[in-house]
Amino acid sequence: MTLQNVGNTPAYDVRSNSFARVLPFPLPLDFNFPEFNEAISSPAVMMPRQSNIITAIADRIYSDDDIHEISVGSSKRLYVYGVIKYKDAFDVDRQTMYCQAIEYLKNDSFMTRNTRKYNEAD
Repeated sequence: MTLQNVGNTPAYDVRSNSFARVLPFPLPLDFNFPEFNEAISSPAVMMPRQSNIITAIADRIYSDDDIHEISVGSSKRLYVYGVIKYKDAFDVDRQTMYCQAIEYLKNDSFMTRNTRKYNEAD
């Protein structure tokens, strides 16, 4: 995923937690979104219009059955989700949460779709 500062001022102390997991589809409304873990993030500064790539590592190696289910089945999807925290130019703490399901399409292509919850920013 690409993280971009679309503002006109720098973002300071930018930290992120990102996850990739196979979960039920649709994602249950009572999904337990993880607490932010400072230990797995390194702070950075992002200048206006700067982009960074965010990576997420799966929690385990998934079986062939899991891969088959997320690519052609209907009950599971691969989700990429997380939290980005930063300070704006006025030293105000900000947070963005995101959660997307990966939808596999024909011809080995895919798209992402926002989930019903967990896509918000302050």
